[in-house]
Amino acid sequence: FFILPIDVSDIRHIGRRRMAEYTVCVQYLPSSDEPKAETALTEELLYKILEYVTVDGAKVPGWDIHSETTDEVLSFFATYKMLTLEQNENYETMNECYLKE
Repeated sequence: FFILPIDVSDIRHIGRRRMAEYTVCVQYLPSSDEPKAETALTEELLYKILEYVTVDGAKVPGWDIHSETTDEVLSFFATYKMLTLEQNENYETMNECYLKE
């Protein structure tokens, strides 16, 4: 197996929030005497395994999951999107808010 990051983006949202998006390619090179059968079985397993990944205890769904086999090499693609928070100690937050009627 080879795991290759294809595209990584990090977009600022409101406040400390950021939308991180990771597109990865998992490549599998079969080693048996029947590479097509091995590749097909591995492809089926990868669809089940990579449908969700766990990041810091939270399940993150895969988007745009697809695969292709070229020259007996399986390439499996998935994109994972997650909202993250910047870790900034100096970030000021509003403590109290009063509303006059």
